[in-house]
Amino acid sequence: MKLQYSKQAELLKKFTGNDFCFSCITESSKFSLPVVQAVKATWASVKNGLSNPHPILKESRKLFRAFAGKNADLLTDEAGNAKIAKGSKAIPEYMTVSVSLSPAKSGETGLNFCPCATKECEAICLAETGRADMSEVITPARKKRSQFLVQHPQHFITVLNHEIHLAKGRAAAQGKKLAVRLNAFSDLVWEQYAPQLFKDHSDVQFYDYTKIASRTKKEMPPNYHLTLSSTGIQGKENNWNEVRQHLDNGGIVAMVFDAKPGRGGKGAEKLPTTLRDKQTGKEYLIFNGDDYDNRHLDALVQGLAPGQGAIAGLHLKSPNSVGFEKQVAKAKNFVVHYDSDIVEVG
Repeated sequence: MKLQYSKQAELLKKFTGNDFCFSCITESSKFSLPVVQAVKATWASVKNGLSNPHPILKESRKLFRAFAGKNADLLTDEAGNAKIAKGSKAIPEYMTVSVSLSPAKSGETGLNFCPCATKECEAICLAETGRADMSEVITPARKKRSQFLVQHPQHFITVLNHEIHLAKGRAAAQGKKLAVRLNAFSDLVWEQYAPQLFKDHSDVQFYDYTKIASRTKKEMPPNYHLTLSSTGIQGKENNWNEVRQHLDNGGIVAMVFDAKPGRGGKGAEKLPTTLRDKQTGKEYLIFNGDDYDNRHLDALVQGLAPGQGAIAGLHLKSPNSVGFEKQVAKAKNFVVHYDSDIVEVG
């Protein structure tokens, strides 16, 4: 490990933000730009870095590859996400890519990437029930991207911006529009951290799911669609009041039901088609949200009336090693059961 001169340290600190504390600055034998080992970081430092892209794309790309691997990318294509891949067949007009970061609390960064995640939500997180728990590659890659975001936010946003440009070209070559899901597993407030991203790519449709209800009450960039994720309708960690308000305001809500997904050639259990609030008597449409992931198209695809809110129903996913019944027990009140005292499903 070789310490660099103070001028080099000052230059690097300028590029990565002033809120970092450095334990040391090291130099990679394969890359001329020093790599930071951050021992302390805040979301304020990340926001500061993301709002000030690095001026040299070549340096940012080299640093990312040195950090995450020579073939690493920030964007995951459709084939890398099972649900998005399924949706690409149902919605062929769009090519959809995503940013896969670590979910919830990431020990590698010390920061919480899902600030409103509940214990029950974390217990059945898709990052652990999907391909991630069967791969020695996918989970480390998410961690590396998350570390890169925290340690090198200016370089991160520079690489992300470039990869979106490249993805637009690939989509155009296929005669498609580009959609980008920035939070495949995380819940970062991108409209605050990187507002210029939506302006620079005004021809791209961005969308995300979020458990941060306050985000859905604020004005979003016109090309950024948010779906509010339900944490259940009963129990201490439920957000039913926020969900109900979002539905009444014409929003889309993602809600997991106690219903088996299709597996091993067996079809998925049928989801309910309506949910009635027993307190207000209001009834909300439920459609199968597992058919495609592009929630920004729900009003069009489902034929919703202007201002009509609706629920994207989701089947409870479970890894083969756990089984559905055990997964239901882990999920507890996160999933909506059919015998609730608060709502009636049919």
